[in-house]
Amino acid sequence: HYMEYTVWKNEEAYRNSPVPVVYLHSFRGNGEDVWKEYHGLKGCPPMVLVSINNPGTGLDDELSPWPAEEVWKGQEPYKGLAAEHLRWMMEECVPQVETQFGIRDILPVIAGYSLAGLFALWAAWSSGYFRRVASVSGSLWYPGFTDYIRDNAPKAGLREGTSLGKAYFSLGDRESRTRHPLMSRVDACTAEVVERVRSYGIETTFEWNPGNHFDHPELRMARALAWLLR
Repeated sequence: HYMEYTVWKNEEAYRNSPVPVVYLHSFRGNGEDVWKEYHGLKGCPPMVLVSINNPGTGLDDELSPWPAEEVWKGQEPYKGLAAEHLRWMMEECVPQVETQFGIRDILPVIAGYSLAGLFALWAAWSSGYFRRVASVSGSLWYPGFTDYIRDNAPKAGLREGTSLGKAYFSLGDRESRTRHPLMSRVDACTAEVVERVRSYGIETTFEWNPGNHFDHPELRMARALAWLLR
């Protein structure tokens, strides 16, 4: 399980308490574009951004919560290795980041775009570690995912008083305009998930962005983080 991550940080983050540490599976690149877009927005608090990527093969298998059939012609089926990947995050990545930067009092946040947006919510829901989550243009059409959220409560916080408190969702207003039977359900699936997340008393917002799935992913992510951290 070989992964790389890049850390972006503001020095003043360490003088604030608690420090938001955002774990982001980058849509492309190493997080720099999201970092720049975020700092171009007004009034954004300092944070530490941990951008995770797999330099070899991409992350479709690691971000899928259980096996599923391929969606596109010529694609491999999803292997469903999210539990293994989350274990790597919790046992290796998170402790390394916290130790390396001497961060004691942290606000752990997880965010992702597309399939990583699905993983972010699944990881926040199933781990009890992350306090805030952003699923931006999340692949919430993934087979069985709405059932999973409906049938499972979010795991209680690992430390007292640390349960999931804020959730951000957004979609492009043209994302569901596709002939693909699964993808075309993304609006309905997202609405169902948002309602369910809200029902647990989690502060939740849902935003529409102009455009399709691939329009301005870094800016969309920056806006998500700004809402979560303000």
